[in-house]
Amino acid sequence: MFLLRKLKEAIPQRDQHISDLADFEEAIPTESLTTWRAMVEDWEADRSQANPFNLTSAPVTQASVRLQLSQAEAEQLKQGLDVSLHSEISPTVLIAVGLDLEAQQYVE
Repeated sequence: MFLLRKLKEAIPQRDQHISDLADFEEAIPTESLTTWRAMVEDWEADRSQANPFNLTSAPVTQASVRLQLSQAEAEQLKQGLDVSLHSEISPTVLIAVGLDLEAQQYVE
């Protein structure tokens, strides 16, 4: 009886996973999806191949985003463009404060 109940729960979940996967795959360019599948199949057939599930690039950090925003803002100021909403609060500061507030919401 327990197994039957689990099976009844699993089938709708499986159907939802299939639907989610289809939606996800529609959002990916066909060429990228084909390349990815080939990489996975090659790796599954020969584990000495590069593991396609390992990250090959460094993750984006808040610090790196803040630096890029500050550099872009400095370049705009050099060109005479000031898109600040307030004379004492730059767009970069506004975004940084917003990110900090969002992070605090998850902690509390």
